[in-house]
Amino acid sequence: LKPYFLELENEKKEEKIREQAKEILIAKTVSMISHQWRQPLSKIGSITSKIRVYSQMNKLTDEILIANLEKIEKENIYLSSTINKFNNLLEKKDIREFSLKELLKSIIEDEISIEMQNNVFIKSDYDEFKNIFESILKNSYEQFDKNDIENRKIDITTFQDDDFLN
Repeated sequence: LKPYFLELENEKKEEKIREQAKEILIAKTVSMISHQWRQPLSKIGSITSKIRVYSQMNKLTDEILIANLEKIEKENIYLSSTINKFNNLLEKKDIREFSLKELLKSIIEDEISIEMQNNVFIKSDYDEFKNIFESILKNSYEQFDKNDIENRKIDITTFQDDDFLN
């Protein structure tokens, strides 16, 4: 009878651990989404304020309005894609081998130069890895813009750590 009660107690503890892990995952996801949304929402707020000021000064032309609405639409698309990315992260993983160099080529903007000393092949969830690098690169682009950096270059150094793989 005693082993049965221990087994029930262990099952309850495991269930509690699973629930806590789920709550932590939800909290982290909400935190990551809010981090990803903060700047686009700020941009949208600035753009709407700009439109309001132009309107109050009777200087709002169709061109200014359309250009700013397009900026808002671009930020809205980014916000929507962020939600989709997080939804996809919670779905089944697509583990496969892929080239880091090819992944980076698929997401970099034209004016950014990325040089790698050697190519690395990674076995992981491609979309998850892509989302991570998109976020890193987006932050880099924002810093380039914020600091008026003209020579936009990102160096990525790669190496193989056999001890890490074992």
